[in-house]
Amino acid sequence: MSTLSASASDRGTSVFVTDRDVVDGTAAHIAAVHRALLAAARRIATPGEPLQYQRTIYLPSQQRCLSFFEAIDTDLIRAINDTAQLPDVQICEALEYSTRRLREGGRL
Repeated sequence: MSTLSASASDRGTSVFVTDRDVVDGTAAHIAAVHRALLAAARRIATPGEPLQYQRTIYLPSQQRCLSFFEAIDTDLIRAINDTAQLPDVQICEALEYSTRRLREGGRL
């Protein structure tokens, strides 16, 4: 069994990652990006439509910001980023492999 976020696949959703260049990589700036994406996801979410902003990771040495979402398609991810006024982003579907999933009894 693939460890593609089992809970996501059970709901017909996928994990998506956004990738953006960040020139001002201060802790305050990355925290502001995180808060903006969280607020935008809450505004866009509708009852019965699976959509979740999960987290943001900043890579200082590369000046890149990666944000993770669970949704049914890239249109929702684009809408979140547009609503958060963070439109310059690459969006791609991701497969997740984690030790957490292995501890829960899943197999690679």
